[in-house]
Amino acid sequence: MNSSVLMALGRHDGGALVENADDLLRQCVRDVVRYGEKAKLTISLIVEPNGEKALKLKAEVKATLPKRPQGEAFYWPTEDCDLTRTPPRDEDEGLMRSIPGGMAKS
Repeated sequence: MNSSVLMALGRHDGGALVENADDLLRQCVRDVVRYGEKAKLTISLIVEPNGEKALKLKAEVKATLPKRPQGEAFYWPTEDCDLTRTPPRDEDEGLMRSIPGGMAKS
């Protein structure tokens, strides 16, 4: 089979387009397996006139990857408005506790 599309893709930008598409496809496969959501790989070819007898070919490859889930974490505010993962104890100084209407020192 003689394919103009495959020839153009393979030669475009010295083969960098195909290498980029390969890398993006691997990312798509990895993330679909990891997150169980769909991905999309798009290769666009734009053909424009370039003078009277020639053509200009632009190519673009892009991927839409699954959204990676973001976890939640719990923190406590300190007196200096920093965050700590260590839960406060009643006798600890410098930690704030939540009260109706705002924050107050323990």
